Amino acid sequence: MHLTLIQPAGNRLPDAVLKRLAGHRCSVITEPHHEQQYPADIRCITVWSLHDIAAVTEAYERILRTGPVDAIVALFEIGQPAAGHLRSRYGLPGTSYDVANRFSNKLLTKRAYASAGLPTAHAHLAPSPEDVATVAEGMGWPVIVKPTLGGGAVQVFEVAGPDDLARRLSTSGPLGLKSVDVPLIVEPFLTVLDEFHCDSVVIDGTVVFSAASQYLAPLLNCPVAQNGSFLLPDSSELAAQIGRLNEAAVAALGLRDGVTHIELFRTPDGLVLGEAACRPAGGGIPDAIRLAYGVDLWDLMMRLTLGESVEVSATTPESVGVNYHLPVQPGRIKALSSASDLAALPGVMEVDMHHRVGDRIPDTVNSSYTTGVVHLAVPDVASVPSAITEVLDHYVLDVRPRPWVSRSLRRLAHRLLHLLPRPRRTPLLEPAILGPGTPDGPISASAS
Repeated sequence: MHLTLIQPAGNRLPDAVLKRLAGHRCSVITEPHHEQQYPADIRCITVWSLHDIAAVTEAYERILRTGPVDAIVALFEIGQPAAGHLRSRYGLPGTSYDVANRFSNKLLTKRAYASAGLPTAHAHLAPSPEDVATVAEGMGWPVIVKPTLGGGAVQVFEVAGPDDLARRLSTSGPLGLKSVDVPLIVEPFLTVLDEFHCDSVVIDGTVVFSAASQYLAPLLNCPVAQNGSFLLPDSSELAAQIGRLNEAAVAALGLRDGVTHIELFRTPDGLVLGEAACRPAGGGIPDAIRLAYGVDLWDLMMRLTLGESVEVSATTPESVGVNYHLPVQPGRIKALSSASDLAALPGVMEVDMHHRVGDRIPDTVNSSYTTGVVHLAVPDVASVPSAITEVLDHYVLDVRPRPWVSRSLRRLAHRLLHLLPRPRRTPLLEPAILGPGTPDGPISASAS
């Protein structure tokens, strides 16, 4: 088969996916400075942003000139709408544009929930950062502001009032509010007691497997040492509640076949649905589910994408699985615990280290960023805090901070970049364009 991968710059393909790709002819559409390294025989076309559907379409048409494509593979959040657009435009199997956009576009997600009568925070559109004040004034402060597209809690802001908003709009930086280059949504601030996620496999529109988990702490402003989640016992009423809401959410969003990751919050008024994704979760969540249930979400996602027959056979966990993201600190790593050191601790099932001595941890990271993930099995939910404390007591991370001059030059570079003109972007809230031609707007694509 000839496969085209829609691959964001900041994501690497898991080993399970790389094995599944072996034997297929592959082409890649990606972004500048991509982390994934590709073999010499894979054609890789770079576009300025996977949010630019026009640029992605032009790149894909260049690939089509080399021969027909059998499937579009998109395994990460950035690029889901573009992948759906290509499937809808060119009659390829898999998740269509309207469904992919309904999952990825937070405004459309909330509208679908509301139309189905499901509990969710009502979202209001702010076309640009400068429009947030007007929208927020009509709602009342404080508010939550986030991009319509994106993942990993990146560029999600709790804004207390007009002065706080003015401060954020006057602050430069690659992940600041002012730098958001897609439309935003503004939501009322909710009192979040706990945050959950539910990960599921959907076949023929039916949820055939799901696993409910609770984050160690809500992701927004999450303390650096409390990043991760633990699986809730299937027998608990809370897991059952989450499972029912998850099924209703999947039905409202219209997915026929795929893997989903749906966020939920517990508020004083009950459970509320948050964002959704039609792809496996980030961080250590897929591995936690594999270790607990024997269900490989990455492999299933690939099988469903390629149109293969799928059967899901899950085992019953005998313990509570925990995926703990080791804390990070910006700077150059001078000392770091090894996988073998952490694997020797009680209850540790698996350790996946992402960094080593000499690597640099950036100043700003998303909610899945870590030096490594430690997977533990504990007897019950009450044992989770002590197990994590044990890991922290033995964890070593020593970094060399970046010098002040480097930070100053970096800030200057960011300011200069914001002054450069950018290509006009394709509207993100429009329906799929299925007729001849491409969406309006200049193309920015170059072979690499």
